[in-house]
Amino acid sequence: SFVALRVALQVAQEANLGLTAELAAAIKLAEESISNKLADLGVTQAAIDALIAARDAPAAAEPSSAPPVADEAAEESSEERDAREKRESMERQAKMIVEWEDDVAAQAKAREEARRHERKHTAQALVDDPDVTIVTLVLCNDFDSESAAAVRLLGYSATGMGVQISDMNAVTAVMKGGLAARDGLLRVGDVLIEVDGEDLDGTTAVSAMNSKPKSRYELTVARPKATSFELSELPMGEHEGWMHVVRSREGTALALHRPKKCWAVLNGEIFSIYEGGLRGGAKPLSFLLKGAQHKTPVMQLRGAGLKQPPVIASFLEARRFPFTLAWPDREIEYDLVCGLPTSAERANWTKALTATLKRLNAGAPTSGWLMKCPGRRTGPKWTRWRRRWFVLCPPSENGDALFRYFEVANSEA
Repeated sequence: SFVALRVALQVAQEANLGLTAELAAAIKLAEESISNKLADLGVTQAAIDALIAARDAPAAAEPSSAPPVADEAAEESSEERDAREKRESMERQAKMIVEWEDDVAAQAKAREEARRHERKHTAQALVDDPDVTIVTLVLCNDFDSESAAAVRLLGYSATGMGVQISDMNAVTAVMKGGLAARDGLLRVGDVLIEVDGEDLDGTTAVSAMNSKPKSRYELTVARPKATSFELSELPMGEHEGWMHVVRSREGTALALHRPKKCWAVLNGEIFSIYEGGLRGGAKPLSFLLKGAQHKTPVMQLRGAGLKQPPVIASFLEARRFPFTLAWPDREIEYDLVCGLPTSAERANWTKALTATLKRLNAGAPTSGWLMKCPGRRTGPKWTRWRRRWFVLCPPSENGDALFRYFEVANSEA
């Protein structure tokens, strides 16, 4: 249990990378609780360090000593015996803790080696990808705000550079108002593959920069190729961005459907996707979010990895961060599985969609399925009732409120 707890805390710390202050504080508190518990058992960090030092020190010849004779053992008082037994118990506990710490360290080393291999493989795959362009740019540090002189910071600094870089060498955030944002060179989703002309070869970009503290670095990054139109031509809403989308049912992509890069827009209760951007004046596929559910995959349960549905697993293998939009009452006959290039972008979409769904569920219904009897224009009165999707459109500056109906619950009708 001790090893599992320490490993879980290390994994959480490695995944967090200090990006979430609350999680970093919780991890620190848990580490302190472990140390306090060991101290209550009489096992101090000093005792553990002494044992580690003794273990790692060169072996020295120990003087031979004869076992105590019976008279000497008899002369030992009860207080001395209790003290000796307590000391021996503490030494045994400390040795056990050292063995556990060695196990924790071995697992940490194995995880780092796996990440190193994954970073190297990802970088090579990006270099070989025809849809990725390689860009060389300069990243500078800002001036040290605590120095009276105009001195720039050295090495990697998230606040000084205004950019956050993940353990997989991907740019996860460009801080608003930071130096990187003002320069406008780095983008979220860029993956660093070289620092000052040297291949990272599986190491982290942060460690490479910190190993050679400088005020500026020349970076080589992999970036998806730009589309034929500018961002200013893309539609905007309450939230928007690029993602890969595929339609699925019961965890499997629909036949003949593959993930497509789409421009997605959230506006009110409408989620729209433009497959392939706006080329050829393509119309969006729009989905009413009323009755929808937003889900992100659960990766682990009690420390054990969970098997993912095929469509989710394919996104994870492509190093995308998926979420699902599903309609339990089948207003839409299939699910939408969306993959984002970074966890930060998925978190932003999750926040926006959750707020929209919460607002829709709390308010009065403005859309839903109703049964409609055919009228004079749609058929004889004796024909059977038909299920239709009705939408109540609020009044606007250009007209009155409208009560409209469709055969299906999206704009493909």
